[in-house]
Amino acid sequence: MPGQDFERSLVQCFNSYFETNKTRALAYRNKQYRYTSQVFDIFVDSLDPIFYLAIECKSIDARSTKRLYYSQYFHNNAKFPQIQRETEHLTKTGRLGLLAVEVRRGPGKKVHCFLVPWHVLNHSYLCGESGLWPEQITYSVHMDRVKNEYALTDELIEELKSKLIPNRLLRNKRTSWRNK
Repeated sequence: MPGQDFERSLVQCFNSYFETNKTRALAYRNKQYRYTSQVFDIFVDSLDPIFYLAIECKSIDARSTKRLYYSQYFHNNAKFPQIQRETEHLTKTGRLGLLAVEVRRGPGKKVHCFLVPWHVLNHSYLCGESGLWPEQITYSVHMDRVKNEYALTDELIEELKSKLIPNRLLRNKRTSWRNK
């Protein structure tokens, strides 16, 4: 599935989950314009902090790459590399970040989507790694594609919460949310 189809599929997946669960949230693609840099591919807006997200999408062919290399899959402008720019955006906006990785293995094989918390990617990048190892990606929340669609479930959302935000921070966010 080409990159834009993957992005559309994820937006549809999130919005379908929100509609089914009557969650006040909206996922949408961030349009990319010629000659301008794009910050993240998908945004999710919600009053619920767990769904206030920015998602960067990457689609890889597992047969031809051993890792998700930063130099190959991310823009590395010498002044302001993509990962650094997007990390700063998350810090400024308070959004939670995800790297959505679609892993393709060739015709007739299942396609998977892994939702990697941004802090995993950023830590690896800051440590000087050249990319994410398959284990770092597959440890994350994973969805299978069925009939060209991904589906979020309550179980996947709970797993995502546990990996996105340490329990200590989640408790603090809940407390501050109730007090407002």
